[in-house]
Amino acid sequence: MKTLIIYFSQTGFTRKVAEQIRDGVAEVAGRCDLKSLTDVNPESLADYDLIGLGCPVFYYNAPFNVRDFMQGLPELAGKQWFVFCTHGSVMGNTLILMAEALMKKGIRVVGYHDTY
Repeated sequence: MKTLIIYFSQTGFTRKVAEQIRDGVAEVAGRCDLKSLTDVNPESLADYDLIGLGCPVFYYNAPFNVRDFMQGLPELAGKQWFVFCTHGSVMGNTLILMAEALMKKGIRVVGYHDTY
């Protein structure tokens, strides 16, 4: 299973969580790619079987750049993704809002994770 973890990290904490998720997936699947949000070519995402997208929580939501990224995705009907976030207080509806944005692109969201 070809897997990719995409993350945005302002302080480095979300990157560390993304690395841990990558290591866990790689143990099971044999390999898992890890890319910063700014290094992702949205057109290449159709090549992956499973994609994780993670970010910190800003004001009970994903940061603007993550929301812009999701809105700019091509139609990815049937692709499986999971979302994760990091937060220091209230998470709000971050994961739900991320999932809804991805589902508008035909993506099937198969999991959620938050790290406090």
